[in-house]
Amino acid sequence: MKKILALLVLTFLWPAGATAAPDRSGEWDAGIKIGGVLPSSTKGSNVGFIGGDIAYGINEWSAIGFSTGWTNAKLRVQNGRNAEVNGGKYGMLPLFADLILRAPTPVRYDYLSPYGVLGFGTIVTHQLTTQDLANYNLESKVDTGLAVKLGLGLDWFMNSNWIFNMELSYILSGATVEIINNNNNAVIDSK
Repeated sequence: MKKILALLVLTFLWPAGATAAPDRSGEWDAGIKIGGVLPSSTKGSNVGFIGGDIAYGINEWSAIGFSTGWTNAKLRVQNGRNAEVNGGKYGMLPLFADLILRAPTPVRYDYLSPYGVLGFGTIVTHQLTTQDLANYNLESKVDTGLAVKLGLGLDWFMNSNWIFNMELSYILSGATVEIINNNNNAVIDSK
């Protein structure tokens, strides 16, 4: 979690008040995202993700929005004795302000709308369980940091009310989890 968090979000269904043409000028869209999270650190677990977003079309090619969601992951950490232990389960709540830029498509493919997304925000991280930490007189310190999201996606306008959406996003996060030895307050691992 400390270094880089890769976020893979494949959205299966995005209900929205859409029109058949991809021009979303002056329109609001809201959606639900269901997918997965693949941490770049091998010390974290792959888990599911559920979230939502809302966006307002500024013009034909751009929109601004807000996205959020929920996921949790288990961490493997060092115990200070050169062994890995279960470091507990951590919940993560990403909060992003998004800029969405849509690419033009030929008229015959006007039901498809490829886009890029740039988001700035944070990932609020919270410890849910401690697992083996107490057995080794350890505790975890969680610090929420700034995050940047880069993504590519494709909207398929199925009809005037439904959009099928697929998106792949990569998140660079400053959120950290430090494992601290209670005997001497030394940091023995950091994610």
